[in-house]
Amino acid sequence: MSLNSKEALSFINCFNIHKEKTFLIDSNNKAISYGDFFESCLDLKKSLEKKIQKNSKIFLISSDTYFNFQMIVASLIGSFILIPIDPNFSKERLNKLKKIFKPKIIINKKYKLKQINKTKYNFNKNIKIANFIIVLTSGTTGEPKGILFNNQNYLLSAKSFSELVQYDAETTVYHCLPTHYNAGILNTFLSCVFSGSKIIIGEKINYKTLLNFWEKPKKFNCNSIHLTPTIVAGL
Repeated sequence: MSLNSKEALSFINCFNIHKEKTFLIDSNNKAISYGDFFESCLDLKKSLEKKIQKNSKIFLISSDTYFNFQMIVASLIGSFILIPIDPNFSKERLNKLKKIFKPKIIINKKYKLKQINKTKYNFNKNIKIANFIIVLTSGTTGEPKGILFNNQNYLLSAKSFSELVQYDAETTVYHCLPTHYNAGILNTFLSCVFSGSKIIIGEKINYKTLLNFWEKPKKFNCNSIHLTPTIVAGL
């Protein structure tokens, strides 16, 4: 008998429960609802199915936060194993990682996925416990290592974090962390879904954008911001 991931089903059902509510504001200040976002993820999942089989590893090398969000959810509902990669990695380092993980497909902003016809998703569909994502460590104590999480454990951590920091429907999170970084995936994206929170996608952090860092959080009345020690030092 196969086990089912209750956390994955609960996570997906949140997109149905809050489907009319604004889920995020993208980098162009466009509002996107929970329902529209999930539909786009479903389209992406179907497009990926034309290329690869379930349990295939995907290298995601992109600095486009919104697209990376879509890929994360598409991988979850498509039973693919996503490996987010820092776009700033050197070619030599990337080739080394390819030999280690042997991805079936590499997705970046230049990759064109086939458009497919939209169909409705069955929100009561059983979701089996399966490997979901490999998050690379920072490599500060040696070579980066990949930590494999299944869908149940990773989403359970996201749900627990949401409860720990008391996210709710009135929470507006300013997202400025990389999506190859665990806090940029679990803490400030997946955990928001469980609470029906809103996400504001910010600019990539550098010394130029730090000068006007607070403009967008103030404009959209953000009440939750997660920063790294490096960003805090820069501010």
